[in-house]
Amino acid sequence: MTTIDTVKTAVSHAARLAAANVLGALIVAYFAYFAWYGERGHLALANLQTEVSKAEQALDTIRGERLRIERRASLMRPDHLDADMLDEQARLMLNYSRPDEVFIVAPGRSAATARHP
Repeated sequence: MTTIDTVKTAVSHAARLAAANVLGALIVAYFAYFAWYGERGHLALANLQTEVSKAEQALDTIRGERLRIERRASLMRPDHLDADMLDEQARLMLNYSRPDEVFIVAPGRSAATARHP
């Protein structure tokens, strides 16, 4: 084997090794890109976490409203009727008031909404 053949063999071997390294780097880059920007990547996870957080806040708000309504409804049950609640609801529905009552409406609220906090 001559020196030229040895050099050709060494260059060929180095070229194959470099091609394998480049191919490996491209594969790693491909998976890294999709791990970050892909449909199920890091940014998609962050967006989903934000949406979940907003949905949990909305759920907490709705649960609070439901509890408030359930408390008010429990005062109207036949087995445990609260006279004040019955009076309030009857006045609200029938639009009644006594002559000695004074209504104070807060700024920015109408008389209809002033009775319901």
